[in-house]
Amino acid sequence: MADLKLTDINGVAEITARKLKQRGLNTVQDVAEADVAYISFTTGFPRGRSEAVRNAAEMLMQQGATDQPTIAPEPDIDMGSAKDGKKGKKEKKKKEKKEKKKKGKKEKKKKGKKEKKKKKK
Repeated sequence: MADLKLTDINGVAEITARKLKQRGLNTVQDVAEADVAYISFTTGFPRGRSEAVRNAAEMLMQQGATDQPTIAPEPDIDMGSAKDGKKGKKEKKKKEKKEKKKKGKKEKKKKGKKEKKKKKK
């Protein structure tokens, strides 16, 4: 089996390979045996992408060194997109603002009723 480089793993480029090596994951086998959370921590990848990298490393180990590129299967996790996260935050803020405004109106209404009662007395 020829020497496999970390960059042979689908999804791992030079910068990511450097990060992995800095944290002690020096070989494809190290990545294949690593915990997904540790790969995420090391690379900064989301959990789903880290899982795909580990799966690709496992597949490389099983296949040995071949000339065919290895493509890891898609993880069963719905990772969404960065836009979805921002969109969700914006919607949440909007909703909170709306609720706060609604609450303010209710309090104003209560104050108005209390003042009317005081004036009647």
